[in-house]
Amino acid sequence: MRRFFPSALSYRKNIRIKIIAFFLIMVLSITMTLAYILYQQSYKAVTSKASETAYQTVSQSSKYIDVEKFKTLTSPEDENTDYYKKERDNLIKIREITGARHIFTLRKTSDGKFMYVVDGSPDGELSHIGDTEESALCYEQSWSGIPYTDQKLNFVEGWGIYISSYYPIKDSQGTVVGIMGADFDAESIYNEMEHFKKVCLLILAIFTGIITFAGFLFSDKISRSIKRSSDFAKELAEFNLQNSISKKNYGKRMNLEFWPIHWKISEITFKR
Repeated sequence: MRRFFPSALSYRKNIRIKIIAFFLIMVLSITMTLAYILYQQSYKAVTSKASETAYQTVSQSSKYIDVEKFKTLTSPEDENTDYYKKERDNLIKIREITGARHIFTLRKTSDGKFMYVVDGSPDGELSHIGDTEESALCYEQSWSGIPYTDQKLNFVEGWGIYISSYYPIKDSQGTVVGIMGADFDAESIYNEMEHFKKVCLLILAIFTGIITFAGFLFSDKISRSIKRSSDFAKELAEFNLQNSISKKNYGKRMNLEFWPIHWKISEITFKR
């Protein structure tokens, strides 16, 4: 092991490597911390804006629901009524204006599931009255009367990446009779954040290269100065005053920590 890693090149004994490692650790730690904070803040800002758009869509759309007629929609046959067709057309227009991927209404069934009522989604993704979904936290919270909005990107297997919002539909007595829901496609947001992450990693790699290169340039000079000071300190400790010191080298070798001792010894040397 000693033959493969000579003591002269040992990490603990080599001042030059220590200097490079110190600056690398310091700069990379600061850079990584700043990049992480910047990424998190950007992610939060982007998702918050998308969440706010989703919330405004469902909260405003719920105001156009005729609650009493909404209660009468209970079976697939009710899709032939004028009211259902009118409400579906309204939801389609809202979806197209806001850019939502899906917009729909739900109602809780006696067995605890949630069934679709009026759906404004595209024809290929249309859910009919009676089609059900298993209970979920977002549905239950909205059914309890409290709006729910995703605060982060929601990965739905088979569907993609969404930010969704759900708003309770209440009657004149304040009883929840349904839920207005909307899904916004967040694929583009996710791609932008992934691109931003790659840019941060690239900048980090560039900084690493620059710091390493700069370390090799300056560490040798610094290490030599430290080595001279260390050698001179050893000579003083051994009371070795035989070596002559030029004024030029004297200034280089003088360590501030021992400058009073240096001054006294120099006086003795010059007197001799």
